[in-house]
Amino acid sequence: MKATLFLSSALALLGGAASAAPQLSAQSIIVNPAPTTLSVKVWTDRDTSGSGTPNYAPGDKIRLFTQVNQDAYVYLFNVDPQGQVDLILPNRFQGGANFLKANAVKVFPAPGDPFTFDIAAPYGVNKVLALASRTPLNLDQIATFKSQQNSFATVNVSGQQGLAQALSIVVNPVPASNWVTDTAVYSVVNRAPVAAPLRTTPAPAQPVAAAPAPAPAPRRPSRCRRAPGATCANGAPPWTPAI
Repeated sequence: MKATLFLSSALALLGGAASAAPQLSAQSIIVNPAPTTLSVKVWTDRDTSGSGTPNYAPGDKIRLFTQVNQDAYVYLFNVDPQGQVDLILPNRFQGGANFLKANAVKVFPAPGDPFTFDIAAPYGVNKVLALASRTPLNLDQIATFKSQQNSFATVNVSGQQGLAQALSIVVNPVPASNWVTDTAVYSVVNRAPVAAPLRTTPAPAQPVAAAPAPAPAPRRPSRCRRAPGATCANGAPPWTPAI
């Protein structure tokens, strides 16, 4: 009887773990409440910790990184401030397969990929959700490739809440220990204007007043020699020799 009770309790615990409902989170979008040995990490090229909120301005290029500790399929979503959802991985480019080997770091775009992720408005906080699963997930109700020419799928849900609710349905048939999520955050900001270099205009040079010419020294009247009773021609006073 004790063995039967123990087995029944174990099955109940296992069933409870397998049926644990995903939790919708304002910060992390969707979270698996069940314990699992599977882990996934996502980060940007400006914050390797994955826990900060790096800034990007329109025109900047961003690179995303993800890693799992066990072989898994990884799905990457970006949710912008206005609620637009983009499926980054998987995609139809050469490096767009979403099966990752344990501990391998994958970067998007990878060197040699024929595309870049260019930052654009709207301004505000963006969230990148990484969902890892030991088995492939069926995203047909969330995203579809409309034609063979489309390299990225068109997402049919909008907003963080809408994405979380749709994914909770997708992972529902998956054992709770087989999937896990992580979220990275970055912000799109207006590029600060570059201050123009300070220019100084020298004041116009003030003309230097010319020093007044020195007054001519008073000329000493010349004296002339004259014979007694004669008069000098230029009116100079007569010069009288000293005796």
